[in-house]
Amino acid sequence: MHVLISVMGMPWSRYPEGLKLSALLDEDVGQYSRWSRVSYVIDDYSQRSLTTVPVLYNYIASRYRAPPEKTVVIVQDTAVVKVSGISGDYSSLLSVVEEVYREFLEDQGVGKGLEVFVAPGVGKFKNMLLSRGKEVPIVVDVCGSLADFQQVVVLQLAQTLLKIVDGISVGEELVAHLDLSHGVNYVPVLTRAILLELLSIVASYSTAKSVVMRVYNSEPVMRDVPKDFYTIHVVEEVRLKSDGKYSSPPLLEGVEGRVRLFIANRVCCPREQRSTVGKAASKASEELAKELGLNPVDMVNAFAGSLLNGLPLLALEAMPSVSLERFVSSVLELYKQFVKVSRTEQDQQIKIRVVKSVELTEQVKALAKILLAKELVSRLIREGYDYEHGVKLDTIGKATELLYSWSERLKITISYDYGWIRNKIEEKLQGNVLWTRLVDVIEPEKSDKCAEELKHVNERNFERNFLQHSGLQDCVTEVMAEDKRVYRIRYAKSVVEDLELRKKIYEFASKGLVKVC
Repeated sequence: MHVLISVMGMPWSRYPEGLKLSALLDEDVGQYSRWSRVSYVIDDYSQRSLTTVPVLYNYIASRYRAPPEKTVVIVQDTAVVKVSGISGDYSSLLSVVEEVYREFLEDQGVGKGLEVFVAPGVGKFKNMLLSRGKEVPIVVDVCGSLADFQQVVVLQLAQTLLKIVDGISVGEELVAHLDLSHGVNYVPVLTRAILLELLSIVASYSTAKSVVMRVYNSEPVMRDVPKDFYTIHVVEEVRLKSDGKYSSPPLLEGVEGRVRLFIANRVCCPREQRSTVGKAASKASEELAKELGLNPVDMVNAFAGSLLNGLPLLALEAMPSVSLERFVSSVLELYKQFVKVSRTEQDQQIKIRVVKSVELTEQVKALAKILLAKELVSRLIREGYDYEHGVKLDTIGKATELLYSWSERLKITISYDYGWIRNKIEEKLQGNVLWTRLVDVIEPEKSDKCAEELKHVNERNFERNFLQHSGLQDCVTEVMAEDKRVYRIRYAKSVVEDLELRKKIYEFASKGLVKVC
Protein backbone atom coordinates (compact mmCIF):
# COMPACT_ATOMS: atom_id res chain seq x y z
CA MET A 1 0.00 0.00 0.00
CA HIS A 2 1.22 3.49 -0.85
CA VAL A 3 0.68 6.99 0.50
CA LEU A 4 1.95 10.14 -1.21
CA ILE A 5 2.76 13.10 1.05
CA SER A 6 3.76 16.46 -0.38
CA VAL A 7 4.66 19.78 1.21
CA MET A 8 3.60 22.82 -0.77
CA GLY A 9 4.28 26.53 -0.67
CA MET A 10 2.38 29.21 -2.58
CA PRO A 11 1.57 28.28 -6.22
CA TRP A 12 0.00 31.64 -7.12
CA SER A 13 1.58 34.98 -7.92
CA ARG A 14 -1.98 36.26 -8.39
CA TYR A 15 -4.86 34.01 -7.36
CA PRO A 16 -7.37 34.12 -10.25
CA GLU A 17 -10.71 33.67 -8.53
CA GLY A 18 -12.95 31.42 -10.61
CA LEU A 19 -10.28 30.60 -13.22
CA LYS A 20 -8.78 27.13 -13.65
CA LEU A 21 -5.08 27.13 -14.53
CA SER A 22 -5.44 23.87 -16.46
CA ALA A 23 -7.51 25.74 -19.05
CA LEU A 24 -4.65 28.14 -19.85
CA LEU A 25 -1.90 27.82 -22.42
CA ASP A 26 1.64 27.32 -21.11
CA GLU A 27 2.62 30.90 -21.91
CA ASP A 28 -0.40 32.29 -20.04
CA VAL A 29 0.06 30.31 -16.83
CA GLY A 30 2.88 32.61 -15.73
CA GLN A 31 0.45 35.51 -15.38
CA TYR A 32 -1.04 33.82 -12.32
CA SER A 33 1.35 31.14 -11.10
CA ARG A 34 4.82 31.27 -9.59
CA TRP A 35 5.40 27.86 -11.12
CA SER A 36 5.69 26.84 -14.77
CA ARG A 37 4.15 23.95 -16.64
CA VAL A 38 7.15 21.79 -17.54
CA SER A 39 8.05 18.20 -18.33
CA TYR A 40 9.02 16.21 -15.25
CA VAL A 41 10.88 12.90 -15.54
CA ILE A 42 11.39 10.13 -12.98
CA ASP A 43 12.87 6.79 -14.04
CA ASP A 44 11.27 6.12 -17.42
CA TYR A 45 8.06 8.00 -16.64
CA SER A 46 7.48 11.57 -17.82
CA GLN A 47 4.58 13.98 -17.62
CA ARG A 48 3.99 17.65 -18.31
CA SER A 49 2.58 19.40 -15.26
CA LEU A 50 2.47 22.56 -13.19
CA THR A 51 3.37 20.61 -10.05
CA THR A 52 5.15 17.38 -9.17
CA VAL A 53 2.19 15.96 -7.22
CA PRO A 54 0.17 14.51 -10.15
CA VAL A 55 3.43 13.32 -11.75
CA LEU A 56 4.39 11.30 -8.68
CA TYR A 57 0.81 10.11 -8.23
CA ASN A 58 0.76 8.65 -11.74
CA TYR A 59 4.35 7.40 -11.48
CA ILE A 60 3.49 5.42 -8.34
CA ALA A 61 0.35 4.05 -9.98
CA SER A 62 2.40 2.97 -13.01
CA ARG A 63 5.39 1.51 -11.18
CA TYR A 64 3.50 -0.30 -8.43
CA ARG A 65 0.35 -1.02 -10.46
CA ALA A 66 -1.82 0.72 -7.88
CA PRO A 67 -2.36 4.42 -7.15
CA PRO A 68 -1.61 5.83 -3.69
CA GLU A 69 -4.31 5.03 -1.15
CA LYS A 70 -4.01 8.61 0.11
CA THR A 71 -2.48 11.79 -1.24
CA VAL A 72 -1.71 14.20 1.59
CA VAL A 73 -0.68 17.77 0.80
CA ILE A 74 0.61 19.90 3.69
CA VAL A 75 0.23 23.67 3.35
CA GLN A 76 0.29 26.58 5.80
CA ASP A 77 -2.34 28.96 7.11
CA THR A 78 -0.36 31.95 5.80
CA ALA A 79 -1.47 31.09 2.24
CA VAL A 80 -4.62 33.24 2.32
CA VAL A 81 -5.36 34.22 -1.28
CA LYS A 82 -9.08 34.88 -0.99
CA VAL A 83 -11.16 36.26 1.85
CA SER A 84 -14.76 35.32 1.08
CA GLY A 85 -15.79 32.86 3.75
CA ILE A 86 -13.31 34.06 6.39
CA SER A 87 -15.05 35.26 9.53
CA GLY A 88 -13.60 36.01 12.95
CA ASP A 89 -12.85 32.40 13.82
CA TYR A 90 -9.76 30.42 12.88
CA SER A 91 -11.73 27.43 11.55
CA SER A 92 -13.17 29.55 8.74
CA LEU A 93 -9.69 30.64 7.66
CA LEU A 94 -8.46 27.03 7.64
CA SER A 95 -11.46 25.98 5.54
CA VAL A 96 -10.85 28.69 2.94
CA VAL A 97 -7.14 27.83 2.60
CA GLU A 98 -7.96 24.13 2.32
CA GLU A 99 -10.61 24.87 -0.31
CA VAL A 100 -8.32 26.84 -2.66
CA TYR A 101 -5.57 24.21 -2.51
CA ARG A 102 -8.04 21.39 -3.01
CA GLU A 103 -9.47 23.14 -6.08
CA PHE A 104 -5.95 23.71 -7.41
CA LEU A 105 -4.88 20.09 -6.93
CA GLU A 106 -8.08 18.62 -8.33
CA ASP A 107 -7.68 20.92 -11.34
CA GLN A 108 -4.18 19.46 -11.80
CA GLY A 109 -5.54 15.91 -11.81
CA VAL A 110 -5.16 14.90 -8.16
CA GLY A 111 -8.49 13.95 -6.66
CA LYS A 112 -8.80 10.39 -5.41
CA GLY A 113 -7.94 10.04 -1.73
CA LEU A 114 -6.81 13.68 -1.47
CA GLU A 115 -6.37 15.25 1.96
CA VAL A 116 -5.18 18.83 2.45
CA PHE A 117 -3.67 19.59 5.86
CA VAL A 118 -3.48 23.27 6.75
CA ALA A 119 -0.75 23.59 9.37
CA PRO A 120 0.22 26.64 11.44
CA GLY A 121 2.67 29.10 9.93
CA VAL A 122 4.14 32.40 11.06
CA GLY A 123 5.23 35.63 9.40
CA LYS A 124 3.97 38.51 7.29
CA PHE A 125 3.13 37.99 3.62
CA LYS A 126 1.60 39.97 0.79
CA ASN A 127 -0.58 37.73 -1.36
CA MET A 128 -2.52 38.85 -4.42
CA LEU A 129 -6.14 38.14 -5.31
CA LEU A 130 -7.39 38.77 -8.86
CA SER A 131 -11.12 39.31 -8.59
CA ARG A 132 -13.22 40.46 -11.57
CA GLY A 133 -10.10 41.68 -13.32
CA LYS A 134 -8.97 43.77 -10.35
CA GLU A 135 -5.89 43.08 -8.22
CA VAL A 136 -6.60 43.07 -4.50
CA PRO A 137 -3.55 42.84 -2.20
CA ILE A 138 -4.07 40.64 0.86
CA VAL A 139 -1.59 41.30 3.65
CA VAL A 140 -1.46 38.29 5.96
CA ASP A 141 0.20 38.78 9.34
CA VAL A 142 0.37 35.63 11.47
CA CYS A 143 1.83 35.69 14.97
CA GLY A 144 2.48 32.25 16.42
CA SER A 145 5.13 29.64 17.19
CA LEU A 146 7.09 27.75 14.54
CA ALA A 147 6.91 24.68 16.77
CA ASP A 148 3.13 24.54 16.32
CA PHE A 149 3.69 23.36 12.75
CA GLN A 150 5.40 20.25 14.05
CA GLN A 151 2.80 19.47 16.71
CA VAL A 152 -0.18 19.87 14.38
CA VAL A 153 1.37 17.86 11.53
CA VAL A 154 2.18 15.03 13.97
CA LEU A 155 -1.48 14.92 15.01
CA GLN A 156 -2.76 14.96 11.44
CA LEU A 157 -0.28 12.46 10.01
CA ALA A 158 -0.59 10.03 12.93
CA GLN A 159 -4.33 9.81 12.36
CA THR A 160 -3.94 9.38 8.60
CA LEU A 161 -1.28 6.68 8.94
CA LEU A 162 -3.49 4.77 11.37
CA LYS A 163 -6.32 4.72 8.82
CA ILE A 164 -3.92 3.49 6.15
CA VAL A 165 -2.53 0.74 8.40
CA ASP A 166 -6.08 -0.40 9.14
CA GLY A 167 -6.41 -1.19 5.43
CA ILE A 168 -3.16 -3.13 5.12
CA SER A 169 -3.30 -6.89 4.71
CA VAL A 170 -0.93 -9.10 6.72
CA GLY A 171 2.40 -9.27 4.93
CA GLU A 172 1.71 -6.26 2.68
CA GLU A 173 4.29 -3.51 2.12
CA LEU A 174 3.69 0.09 3.21
CA VAL A 175 5.58 2.76 1.28
CA ALA A 176 5.32 6.43 2.26
CA HIS A 177 6.42 8.66 -0.63
CA LEU A 178 7.46 12.13 0.58
CA ASP A 179 7.75 14.88 -2.03
CA LEU A 180 9.75 17.93 -0.91
CA SER A 181 9.88 19.63 -4.33
CA HIS A 182 7.55 22.52 -3.46
CA GLY A 183 8.49 22.88 0.20
CA VAL A 184 9.82 26.14 1.64
CA ASN A 185 11.84 27.14 4.71
CA TYR A 186 11.60 24.73 7.65
CA VAL A 187 8.64 22.74 6.30
CA PRO A 188 10.53 19.99 4.39
CA VAL A 189 13.00 19.12 7.15
CA LEU A 190 10.34 19.08 9.89
CA THR A 191 7.93 17.01 7.82
CA ARG A 192 10.61 14.43 7.03
CA ALA A 193 11.55 14.15 10.72
CA ILE A 194 7.91 13.77 11.76
CA LEU A 195 7.18 11.11 9.15
CA LEU A 196 10.29 9.11 10.07
CA GLU A 197 9.32 9.05 13.76
CA LEU A 198 5.75 7.98 13.04
CA LEU A 199 6.84 5.29 10.58
CA SER A 200 9.21 3.83 13.20
CA ILE A 201 6.12 3.17 15.33
CA VAL A 202 4.10 1.79 12.42
CA ALA A 203 6.99 -0.52 11.52
CA SER A 204 7.24 -1.83 15.09
CA TYR A 205 3.53 -2.47 15.73
CA SER A 206 1.89 -3.34 12.43
CA THR A 207 1.59 -6.51 10.37
CA ALA A 208 3.15 -4.84 7.32
CA LYS A 209 5.93 -6.95 5.84
CA SER A 210 7.97 -3.86 5.00
CA VAL A 211 7.75 -0.18 5.90
CA VAL A 212 9.64 2.21 3.63
CA MET A 213 10.04 5.98 3.34
CA ARG A 214 11.05 7.30 -0.10
CA VAL A 215 11.92 10.99 -0.36
CA TYR A 216 11.76 12.92 -3.65
CA ASN A 217 12.95 16.32 -4.79
CA SER A 218 12.85 17.77 -8.29
CA GLU A 219 15.39 19.95 -9.99
CA PRO A 220 14.50 23.63 -9.54
CA VAL A 221 12.37 25.14 -12.28
CA MET A 222 13.70 28.57 -13.33
CA ARG A 223 11.84 30.50 -16.00
CA ASP A 224 14.90 32.42 -17.16
CA VAL A 225 16.86 29.17 -17.70
CA PRO A 226 14.36 26.79 -19.36
CA LYS A 227 15.12 23.09 -19.87
CA ASP A 228 13.54 20.33 -21.94
CA PHE A 229 12.78 18.33 -18.81
CA TYR A 230 13.32 18.40 -15.06
CA THR A 231 14.31 15.27 -13.16
CA ILE A 232 12.57 14.25 -9.97
CA HIS A 233 15.26 12.58 -7.88
CA VAL A 234 14.87 9.93 -5.20
CA VAL A 235 17.09 11.61 -2.61
CA GLU A 236 16.58 9.10 0.19
CA GLU A 237 15.11 5.68 0.84
CA VAL A 238 14.82 4.43 4.41
CA ARG A 239 13.70 0.86 5.01
CA LEU A 240 12.48 0.92 8.59
CA LYS A 241 11.30 -2.67 8.32
CA SER A 242 12.15 -5.21 5.66
CA ASP A 243 11.27 -8.90 5.88
CA GLY A 244 11.45 -8.93 9.67
CA LYS A 245 14.59 -6.79 9.96
CA TYR A 246 14.38 -3.36 11.58
CA SER A 247 16.58 -0.30 11.14
CA SER A 248 15.12 1.66 14.06
CA PRO A 249 13.37 1.04 17.38
CA PRO A 250 10.01 2.73 17.94
CA LEU A 251 10.81 6.40 18.59
CA LEU A 252 8.73 7.12 21.68
CA GLU A 253 9.08 9.73 24.43
CA GLY A 254 7.28 10.20 27.71
CA VAL A 255 5.87 13.24 29.51
CA GLU A 256 7.62 14.97 32.41
CA GLY A 257 5.48 16.06 35.34
CA ARG A 258 1.84 16.79 34.60
CA VAL A 259 0.31 17.02 31.15
CA ARG A 260 0.61 20.56 29.76
CA LEU A 261 -0.63 20.70 26.20
CA PHE A 262 -0.74 24.50 25.87
CA ILE A 263 1.33 27.37 27.21
CA ALA A 264 0.98 31.11 26.69
CA ASN A 265 2.80 32.42 23.63
CA ARG A 266 4.93 35.18 25.12
CA VAL A 267 5.66 36.71 21.71
CA CYS A 268 2.04 37.05 20.62
CA CYS A 269 0.44 37.87 23.97
CA PRO A 270 0.59 41.48 25.14
CA ARG A 271 2.45 41.69 28.44
CA GLU A 272 -0.69 42.61 30.37
CA GLN A 273 -2.52 39.50 29.06
CA ARG A 274 0.20 36.88 29.55
CA SER A 275 -0.80 35.92 33.06
CA THR A 276 -4.48 35.61 32.14
CA VAL A 277 -3.77 33.60 28.99
CA GLY A 278 -1.25 31.43 30.83
CA LYS A 279 -3.81 30.54 33.49
CA ALA A 280 -6.46 29.85 30.85
CA ALA A 281 -4.06 27.61 28.91
CA SER A 282 -3.08 25.75 32.07
CA LYS A 283 -6.71 25.24 33.06
CA ALA A 284 -7.64 24.07 29.55
CA SER A 285 -4.75 21.56 29.58
CA GLU A 286 -5.71 20.31 33.03
CA GLU A 287 -9.37 19.83 32.16
CA LEU A 288 -8.68 18.17 28.82
CA ALA A 289 -6.06 15.83 30.30
CA LYS A 290 -8.52 14.82 33.04
CA GLU A 291 -11.32 14.31 30.52
CA LEU A 292 -9.07 12.10 28.37
CA GLY A 293 -7.64 10.18 31.34
CA LEU A 294 -4.07 11.40 30.79
CA ASN A 295 -3.37 12.86 34.25
CA PRO A 296 -1.57 11.66 36.27
CA VAL A 297 0.67 10.72 33.37
CA ASP A 298 2.58 7.91 35.14
CA MET A 299 0.39 5.25 33.55
CA VAL A 300 0.88 6.63 30.03
CA ASN A 301 4.64 6.76 30.55
CA ALA A 302 4.58 3.22 31.93
CA PHE A 303 2.86 1.99 28.77
CA ALA A 304 5.51 3.59 26.54
CA GLY A 305 8.32 2.43 28.81
CA SER A 306 6.96 -1.12 28.86
CA LEU A 307 7.08 -1.21 25.07
CA LEU A 308 10.73 -0.18 25.10
CA ASN A 309 11.88 -2.11 28.19
CA GLY A 310 10.27 -5.47 27.44
CA LEU A 311 7.44 -5.57 30.00
CA PRO A 312 4.49 -7.12 28.09
CA LEU A 313 2.14 -7.70 31.04
CA LEU A 314 2.54 -4.12 32.24
CA ALA A 315 2.17 -2.81 28.68
CA LEU A 316 -1.28 -4.39 28.52
CA GLU A 317 -2.16 -3.27 32.08
CA ALA A 318 -1.09 0.35 31.53
CA MET A 319 -2.53 0.81 28.03
CA PRO A 320 -4.28 4.22 27.79
CA SER A 321 -8.03 4.14 27.25
CA VAL A 322 -8.41 7.30 25.15
CA SER A 323 -8.38 6.90 21.37
CA LEU A 324 -5.94 8.70 19.10
CA GLU A 325 -8.86 10.16 17.15
CA ARG A 326 -10.40 11.72 20.24
CA PHE A 327 -7.06 13.10 21.41
CA VAL A 328 -6.34 14.67 18.02
CA SER A 329 -9.77 16.25 17.59
CA SER A 330 -9.86 17.52 21.19
CA VAL A 331 -6.41 19.15 21.04
CA LEU A 332 -7.00 20.79 17.66
CA GLU A 333 -10.43 22.13 18.60
CA LEU A 334 -9.14 23.60 21.85
CA TYR A 335 -6.12 25.11 20.08
CA LYS A 336 -8.41 26.90 17.62
CA GLN A 337 -10.24 28.56 20.49
CA PHE A 338 -7.04 30.40 21.43
CA VAL A 339 -6.57 31.83 17.91
CA LYS A 340 -8.07 35.20 16.95
CA VAL A 341 -8.61 36.30 13.36
CA SER A 342 -9.34 39.89 12.38
CA ARG A 343 -9.95 41.46 8.98
CA THR A 344 -9.63 45.11 8.00
CA GLU A 345 -9.64 47.00 4.70
CA GLN A 346 -7.36 49.99 4.34
CA ASP A 347 -5.49 51.73 1.50
CA GLN A 348 -7.17 49.48 -1.09
CA GLN A 349 -5.83 46.33 0.49
CA ILE A 350 -7.21 43.69 2.84
CA LYS A 351 -5.36 42.91 6.05
CA ILE A 352 -5.76 39.55 7.76
CA ARG A 353 -4.28 39.41 11.25
CA VAL A 354 -3.99 36.03 12.99
CA VAL A 355 -2.87 35.92 16.62
CA LYS A 356 -2.20 32.59 18.33
CA SER A 357 -2.14 33.38 22.03
CA VAL A 358 -1.00 29.88 23.02
CA GLU A 359 1.50 27.42 21.62
CA LEU A 360 1.42 23.65 21.66
CA THR A 361 4.06 21.94 23.78
CA GLU A 362 6.35 19.03 22.88
CA GLN A 363 4.06 16.87 25.00
CA VAL A 364 1.48 16.94 22.20
CA LYS A 365 3.85 15.11 19.87
CA ALA A 366 4.94 12.67 22.58
CA LEU A 367 1.35 11.76 23.48
CA ALA A 368 0.26 11.49 19.84
CA LYS A 369 3.04 8.96 19.19
CA ILE A 370 2.19 6.97 22.34
CA LEU A 371 -1.48 6.87 21.35
CA LEU A 372 -0.59 5.81 17.80
CA ALA A 373 1.39 2.94 19.35
CA LYS A 374 -1.56 2.16 21.63
CA GLU A 375 -3.97 1.97 18.68
CA LEU A 376 -1.66 -0.34 16.74
CA VAL A 377 -0.99 -2.56 19.78
CA SER A 378 -4.72 -2.89 20.50
CA ARG A 379 -5.23 -4.12 16.94
CA LEU A 380 -2.52 -6.76 17.34
CA ILE A 381 -3.59 -7.92 20.82
CA ARG A 382 -7.36 -8.16 20.95
CA GLU A 383 -7.62 -9.40 24.54
CA GLY A 384 -7.55 -6.43 26.88
CA TYR A 385 -6.14 -6.53 30.41
CA ASP A 386 -8.72 -6.90 33.17
CA TYR A 387 -7.79 -6.17 36.79
CA GLU A 388 -9.91 -9.07 38.00
CA HIS A 389 -9.06 -11.66 35.36
CA GLY A 390 -5.69 -10.48 34.03
CA VAL A 391 -4.87 -11.99 30.62
CA LYS A 392 -4.28 -15.45 29.24
CA LEU A 393 -0.67 -16.55 29.35
CA ASP A 394 -0.95 -17.37 25.65
CA THR A 395 -1.77 -13.70 25.05
CA ILE A 396 1.55 -12.74 26.63
CA GLY A 397 3.29 -15.14 24.26
CA LYS A 398 1.56 -13.49 21.33
CA ALA A 399 2.41 -10.03 22.68
CA THR A 400 6.06 -11.00 22.98
CA GLU A 401 6.21 -12.00 19.32
CA LEU A 402 4.27 -9.01 18.00
CA LEU A 403 5.25 -6.11 20.26
CA TYR A 404 8.96 -6.85 20.53
CA SER A 405 9.75 -8.18 17.07
CA TRP A 406 11.97 -5.11 16.58
CA SER A 407 14.34 -6.36 19.34
CA GLU A 408 15.63 -9.92 19.26
CA ARG A 409 17.24 -9.40 22.68
CA LEU A 410 13.94 -8.45 24.34
CA LYS A 411 12.08 -11.30 22.65
CA ILE A 412 14.60 -13.85 23.93
CA THR A 413 14.59 -12.40 27.46
CA ILE A 414 10.80 -12.24 27.75
CA SER A 415 10.28 -15.71 26.27
CA TYR A 416 12.81 -17.16 28.71
CA ASP A 417 11.24 -15.46 31.75
CA TYR A 418 7.69 -16.53 30.94
CA GLY A 419 8.80 -20.01 29.88
CA TRP A 420 10.74 -20.48 33.11
CA ILE A 421 7.74 -19.42 35.20
CA ARG A 422 5.36 -21.69 33.32
CA ASN A 423 7.65 -24.70 33.66
CA LYS A 424 8.54 -24.04 37.29
CA ILE A 425 4.93 -23.56 38.37
CA GLU A 426 3.56 -26.50 36.41
CA GLU A 427 6.14 -28.75 38.09
CA LYS A 428 4.66 -27.89 41.48
CA LEU A 429 0.95 -27.65 40.69
CA GLN A 430 -1.64 -29.98 42.13
CA GLY A 431 -4.82 -29.62 40.06
CA ASN A 432 -6.53 -26.27 39.58
CA VAL A 433 -5.16 -23.22 41.37
CA LEU A 434 -6.97 -19.95 41.91
CA TRP A 435 -5.06 -16.70 41.90
CA THR A 436 -1.82 -17.10 43.81
CA ARG A 437 1.45 -15.19 43.89
CA LEU A 438 4.47 -16.56 42.06
CA VAL A 439 6.46 -16.65 45.27
CA ASP A 440 3.81 -18.82 46.98
CA VAL A 441 4.22 -21.49 44.31
CA ILE A 442 7.90 -21.28 43.41
CA GLU A 443 9.41 -20.50 46.84
CA PRO A 444 6.64 -20.80 49.47
CA GLU A 445 9.23 -20.76 52.24
CA LYS A 446 10.01 -17.15 51.26
CA SER A 447 6.41 -15.92 51.14
CA ASP A 448 6.84 -13.95 54.33
CA LYS A 449 9.59 -11.86 52.75
CA CYS A 450 7.11 -10.03 50.49
CA ALA A 451 5.62 -7.78 53.15
CA GLU A 452 9.09 -6.57 54.08
CA GLU A 453 10.22 -6.31 50.46
CA LEU A 454 7.24 -4.19 49.46
CA LYS A 455 8.02 -1.82 52.32
CA HIS A 456 11.37 -1.18 50.67
CA VAL A 457 10.15 -0.89 47.09
CA ASN A 458 12.33 2.20 46.64
CA GLU A 459 15.48 0.13 46.95
CA ARG A 460 17.39 -0.82 43.82
CA ASN A 461 16.93 -4.56 44.41
CA PHE A 462 13.17 -4.48 43.73
CA GLU A 463 13.59 -2.26 40.69
CA ARG A 464 16.36 -4.46 39.27
CA ASN A 465 14.34 -7.65 39.73
CA PHE A 466 11.27 -6.09 38.16
CA LEU A 467 13.07 -4.85 35.05
CA GLN A 468 15.40 -7.82 34.61
CA HIS A 469 12.56 -10.35 34.75
CA SER A 470 10.20 -8.75 32.22
CA GLY A 471 8.05 -7.13 34.93
CA LEU A 472 7.41 -10.44 36.73
CA GLN A 473 8.43 -9.63 40.29
CA ASP A 474 7.32 -12.67 42.32
CA CYS A 475 5.63 -10.71 45.14
CA VAL A 476 3.33 -8.69 42.87
CA THR A 477 2.55 -11.17 40.08
CA GLU A 478 -0.20 -13.80 40.35
CA VAL A 479 -1.15 -16.80 38.21
CA MET A 480 -4.20 -19.01 37.81
CA ALA A 481 -3.99 -22.63 36.68
CA GLU A 482 -6.40 -25.15 35.21
CA ASP A 483 -5.65 -28.84 34.67
CA LYS A 484 -2.12 -28.32 36.00
CA ARG A 485 -1.37 -25.67 33.36
CA VAL A 486 -0.82 -21.97 33.93
CA TYR A 487 -3.80 -20.34 32.29
CA ARG A 488 -3.93 -16.66 33.27
CA ILE A 489 -1.59 -14.06 34.76
CA ARG A 490 -2.12 -10.67 36.40
CA TYR A 491 -0.65 -8.17 38.83
CA ALA A 492 -1.76 -8.68 42.43
CA LYS A 493 -4.50 -6.55 43.91
CA SER A 494 -1.87 -4.92 46.11
CA VAL A 495 -0.55 -3.19 42.97
CA VAL A 496 -4.02 -1.91 42.14
CA GLU A 497 -4.99 -0.85 45.65
CA ASP A 498 -1.66 0.54 46.88
CA LEU A 499 -1.34 3.75 44.86
CA GLU A 500 2.22 4.42 46.02
CA LEU A 501 3.36 0.93 45.01
CA ARG A 502 1.62 1.27 41.67
CA LYS A 503 3.25 4.66 41.10
CA LYS A 504 6.70 3.21 41.83
CA ILE A 505 6.17 0.30 39.44
CA TYR A 506 5.09 2.73 36.72
CA GLU A 507 8.21 4.76 37.47
CA PHE A 508 10.42 1.67 37.11
CA ALA A 509 8.74 0.80 33.80
CA SER A 510 9.55 4.20 32.31
CA LYS A 511 13.26 4.04 33.18
CA GLY A 512 15.33 5.18 30.21
CA LEU A 513 12.35 6.85 28.55
CA VAL A 514 13.20 10.39 27.45
CA LYS A 515 10.55 12.72 28.86
CA VAL A 516 9.53 16.10 27.49
CA CYS A 517 8.05 19.08 29.33
